[in-house]
Amino acid sequence: MKFSFLAFGLFTAGATLASAAIERSVSRSFPAEEVKVLQAVLDGGTIRVETAAAGQPCLLEIRQIIDTNSGEEAEELLKNLHLEVGQENGVLHLESRYETGLADIWKARRVKINLVAHVPHDTVLKLRTGGGSIQVKDHAALVEARTSGGNIRTGRIQGPATLSTSGGDIKVVACTGELRANTSGGDITVDEGGAMELRTSGGDITVAAAASGVRANTSGGDVKVTFVGQPERASELRTSGGDIVVTLPKKTAFEVEASTSGGRVKVAEAVGLKAASVHRASVKGSIGSGGPTLVATSSGGHVRLERSE
Repeated sequence: MKFSFLAFGLFTAGATLASAAIERSVSRSFPAEEVKVLQAVLDGGTIRVETAAAGQPCLLEIRQIIDTNSGEEAEELLKNLHLEVGQENGVLHLESRYETGLADIWKARRVKINLVAHVPHDTVLKLRTGGGSIQVKDHAALVEARTSGGNIRTGRIQGPATLSTSGGDIKVVACTGELRANTSGGDITVDEGGAMELRTSGGDITVAAAASGVRANTSGGDVKVTFVGQPERASELRTSGGDIVVTLPKKTAFEVEASTSGGRVKVAEAVGLKAASVHRASVKGSIGSGGPTLVATSSGGHVRLERSE
């Protein structure tokens, strides 16, 4: 089943008038047992996904914000905005798009769609917005989220996740599956995770509890990673403009290669490094009986290896 309509006609369900904007809202529900995938694509606006209560249907709460306090102008701005909502073959689909020429592109920037979706915790999520934040509460399935201009926040993800933003921070409470996170202009913070690949062009990378291999690369910040347990995969930490701090638990084993072009490599005695090569700016050796490779390279700061208490 699919619904396709001009946005202004849809949003007669409710409206509020603010000093600088008109807001209109509507909600649509779908049987939860028929929804396996949520696919949301917005030209611009925020997306928030929450877990639907047991026995409750999937619910899409859609709010439209028009940058005007004139109802007549709002109607004019909405003429080229199309919103499509539907459910077919297990996929719950929502798409908003503003169809206009280059001469009227300013109109698209004055209209936003904000979505709050309530779906079962095991629904696959495929989310994309051209200009807003994305937030996903605790979830138990694949999460794909991409925004061209906002932050991404997730709770505990029991499954793989791919997160990408062109202009914001990424914050993950936990991810048990493989995590890929990329931002062109912000920080990446992961509280807990397994194997992960993290990249930012303009911020810090912080992993508070890594249970597997970490690949982290930043062009403009620090990298701080704390391992918990013995990773099975290799790790590679790189920064072009900051420090690297690696904290290791007791009774772990690594083959270590650490180097810097703009500072010093410092290894705490408690780490127990058996060094094969030690210089002011580079260290190579093994910890314990040796294990996966741990590479830490900085072009503009210090590299430190520490032991957790």
